[in-house]
Amino acid sequence: MTKKEFLEQLRESLQGEISAREVNDNINYYASYIDGEIGKGKAEAEVMYMLGDPRLIAKTIIETRGISGSTTGNNYFYEADDEDNTKTSKGFNANYDKNDGWDLRFGKLKLNTKLGRIISLLVVILIFAVVIVVVGQLVAFLLPVVLPIFLVMFILTLLRGGGRYQ
Repeated sequence: MTKKEFLEQLRESLQGEISAREVNDNINYYASYIDGEIGKGKAEAEVMYMLGDPRLIAKTIIETRGISGSTTGNNYFYEADDEDNTKTSKGFNANYDKNDGWDLRFGKLKLNTKLGRIISLLVVILIFAVVIVVVGQLVAFLLPVVLPIFLVMFILTLLRGGGRYQ
């Protein structure tokens, strides 16, 4: 693995999990660290081997970020204890960072990513389809009952001489 590949994997693993500023800070740190180790005479491959899997590093960064509370900005969400007594975010979460803007999530799904938007759109379409089906079934159920009643009322009105317009 090259330095470029390592940093790309690290960036991909961190994006959507922490703020863009924190992603850039970590990428810059690891780029500097790798350059420093190469400057000391180590081979790039040796430095990459010593660092290990960038996804594991990203996971550690994400987990320790939650413990240290290094985020800035305002949080609009609540946390609840799971059955195993771990803190997890439930429902809709919105975090605003002055540098990075809004971070919108529903549970663990980040809504302001391409995948989040696609899933949100699919959910809206699904809800719309369910509403149409329910209304259609309701009309199909009531039509055989209501239509004859209206027809009888209309015929009775005609037989009485047209109702109030005489």
